[in-house]
Amino acid sequence: MRPSGRFLNRLDLLGITFGAGFFHDGTQVLYKAIAILITPNDPFRQSLKKILMNRFPFIDIQEASDGIEGMDKVNTFDPNLIFLEIHLPAQSGLDLARRIKSDHPAIVIVILISYDLPEYQTAAQESRVEHLVPKDEWTGVDMIDLVQLILSDQDIDKHEGWPAEKNSNEDCP
Repeated sequence: MRPSGRFLNRLDLLGITFGAGFFHDGTQVLYKAIAILITPNDPFRQSLKKILMNRFPFIDIQEASDGIEGMDKVNTFDPNLIFLEIHLPAQSGLDLARRIKSDHPAIVIVILISYDLPEYQTAAQESRVEHLVPKDEWTGVDMIDLVQLILSDQDIDKHEGWPAEKNSNEDCP
């Protein structure tokens, strides 16, 4: 069973930010995974968002077009995962990653690159970025596998918080 609508409200429980959505039967479900896409508004961002929403409907996906908007979203939503373009308007994605990691070390950052150059790998390590992804070489399946690995490492299961599928012999509450 999948939620029927986008995230309709936000809750702050015990200092942990959750997204909330509803199933077709009206049951509310809480989500612990929040991702932010910080990339210029381009076809790649829209494709990545669509892939993530289709495969991981429990992830609240926020978008930002530049580093300033991205940092505001990081501070507001406290995400688990950030996809960050290496080249952003007016700022390097690696510089932004450094700032994010200094304030939020637990956030997993994926830097999207056009070319897999050794200097990018060195700079990413220095910025404490966990993953470099050559966006022109990776498929949607590769992105799904990476996100699934990251969520598994954070003990966030795709069904966590979802009501169990009902057996046809059970009474519905």
